[in-house]
Amino acid sequence: MKHTFLASMQPLGTIKNKKGHHLNTPPLWETSRAQHCQAKRYSWAMKNMTGQELLAAYAAGERNFDRADLNGADLNGADLREADLSGANLSGANLHGANLSYADLSRANLSRADLGGANLREANLSRANLREVDLIGAHLRDADLRRADLRGAKMES
Repeated sequence: MKHTFLASMQPLGTIKNKKGHHLNTPPLWETSRAQHCQAKRYSWAMKNMTGQELLAAYAAGERNFDRADLNGADLNGADLREADLSGANLSGANLHGANLSYADLSRANLSRADLGGANLREANLSRANLREVDLIGAHLRDADLRRADLRGAKMES
């Protein structure tokens, strides 16, 4: 059995944040899986990210962006199926036409975001802040909106 997993791995310390600083994390092969998952989970928590950074990480296989700060991010038409954006700050973000089906947006701040035409099928929006959000043309079939704040939201009648 040929093992190519480690040969293709880059040390996590080579990852740079948006200011070009290296993240001080050990290579994957020097950590347990639990430590690695915890390090990755922490790396996005409360970090100010651009839409491009999120899309690059998503394309690389990352799905956990809980508590990420994406205030005003341009994610127009983005494919973010099954992404974990729980507790994330997406206020004022452009998510027009984005695919957020099966995504976890529980407790996320989406105030004043553009979700027009977005696919939110089976998305978890429980306890999300959806104040003044544009939901015109959004697909909300089987979405969980329990305890979501929809005050001032624009919706089709």
